[in-house]
Formats: sequence, C-alpha cells, structure tokens
Amino acid sequence: AFGGAFAVLWYQSLIRLMARDIVAKPFNSGEQEITLTPEGMTLRTAHTEWRTDWAAVHNVRAGRLTLTFCVSGIALFVPLAAVGDKAALSALTGQIAQWRGE
Repeated sequence: AFGGAFAVLWYQSLIRLMARDIVAKPFNSGEQEITLTPEGMTLRTAHTEWRTDWAAVHNVRAGRLTLTFCVSGIALFVPLAAVGDKAALSALTGQIAQWRGE
C-alpha cells in the first residue's frame, strides 16, 4: 500500500513539473488562436502554426470550463467563455461532430 501511495505522489509531482515546464515554453506564451473548419483545426501562436485534420482528433469534450480537443495524446483546451452561451456550444459541438463524421 505504501509503494502505491508513493507512486501516486511521485506521478502527481512529475505532472506538476511537466505542466510548469510546458506553460513556460514560447509555444504556450501570448495569444493563442484556434480556427475550426470543415477540414480540421489550426492552432496559431506568436511562435508557431499547427494544423490537423478531423481524422486525428479522437475526442472532443465539453467540460465545466473548457471545450477539450484530444489529438494523439495532446489536449487542447478552449475556454467555454470563448464559445459563448450553451446554445452556441451546442451548435459548435454539433457542427464538429458532423465534420468528424459522427
């Protein structure tokens, strides 16, 4: 039991360190823009542009605070405040599902 608890604490510490490191990188600094089109999604920052088609997006979930796009082990978070109200969120997730062929 002690070994399992230690492993969980170690893992949580590792995740916190990784998160701090990721946030400090230029890729994650400044303004970020995600554009959604029938062809896929594009993420632009001051330092990069990254694009993927919908076939690579294996999960789209609306949570309490964010709309999360899961792409090959990467999670991209869009604040729900950027989407609008519940009707706008419903319309957007419906459109994304259609683009993804669901």
